[in-house]
Amino acid sequence: NSLNRCTSNVNAPSRLRGNDNFNQKFPKELVIARNEVTRQSAGSRSKQERSEGQRPLAGPTSRNDSYARIYTAVKKIPHGKVATYGQIAGLAGIPRHVRQVGYALHTLSDNSGVPWQRVINAKGEVSPRTWSENHLLQRILLEDEGVEFDEHGRVDLIRFGWAPNLT
Repeated sequence: NSLNRCTSNVNAPSRLRGNDNFNQKFPKELVIARNEVTRQSAGSRSKQERSEGQRPLAGPTSRNDSYARIYTAVKKIPHGKVATYGQIAGLAGIPRHVRQVGYALHTLSDNSGVPWQRVINAKGEVSPRTWSENHLLQRILLEDEGVEFDEHGRVDLIRFGWAPNLT
């Protein structure tokens, strides 16, 4: 009966549960497969847009708000100084969300005006990227600003770290 078909999909993600008649007509396994394909195609679309130099489609407003706060914080880092992902997350009002800072910086377009190269990891290192050689570019840009790296590829955060005035 129709009640059994509706309740058989209680494990489907809430964004699809009850949004259309799909869940009522098909078994749970098909709903899960549909969700997976939808998720994968959205991810590949973003990768394709990034490879074409375009910014991915905007996400939820809360993400856009936090990304804007991240970009504002990064723009405050002075020339020749660096900040950590954690520092920027804290200044953006999202403490301990260091990966979100990385995601936000990854989505920047080339002409954004945000000095993304000034954000490094807590070890004082440029974080390597698996999908590009931007970590090499980041080091070159920092060296052009006068930031020095030691023999292990680390920046002295005492000397080159940015200490924002929070008052």
